[in-house]
Amino acid sequence: AMRQAEPLVHAVAGVTGLLTQVYALVGTRAVVLAASGGRGPATPTGLVANVPLFATAAGRAIAVQLSAAELDARLPEPPYPDPVGELAAQPGFGSIAGAMGLPADPPPASRAIARDREELERQLEPIRAGGIAFDHGDLFPQLGCIAIPWTNSPLPAAFSCLGVPADLAAADDLVKAAITAAVAAGARPQDVV
Repeated sequence: AMRQAEPLVHAVAGVTGLLTQVYALVGTRAVVLAASGGRGPATPTGLVANVPLFATAAGRAIAVQLSAAELDARLPEPPYPDPVGELAAQPGFGSIAGAMGLPADPPPASRAIARDREELERQLEPIRAGGIAFDHGDLFPQLGCIAIPWTNSPLPAAFSCLGVPADLAAADDLVKAAITAAVAAGARPQDVV
């Protein structure tokens, strides 16, 4: 089923024009398995592009699919570390940073990033209730994300679209519709379009 991610990612990116990624849970991390740049930057896939579950909308969209015990086993000891430096050091960050107008040496994450389990649970509640995770520039002010849990995948996974927060807000309904179509059981690229 993860093979179906690639054409679906391209379809969502084509419809939205946004960087679209599929993340899946690998160990303690959300790892990019498929990506398409839409009209934006390309991103590396595989183990070189990964994030902690608490740090991004895609990570939180995966976290809501785990039991409390599974999530406990995958989270760092509190206080959770600021993920910005680690993410900025990953291969491919430079090309994304340049295309998105991010500084090569970004400032620390905003206080909106959870620092412990209690804060993370408060952030997971609306995702469990509404089925959509949002990042309004919490990690990097110039970069936002809309992510939806992909529960029809063999691994806990999430579909996400990334872009400038204002662009995401303007395309909110289109992005939600495209990703929702992509995560539906048996989805095909033509279902997204």
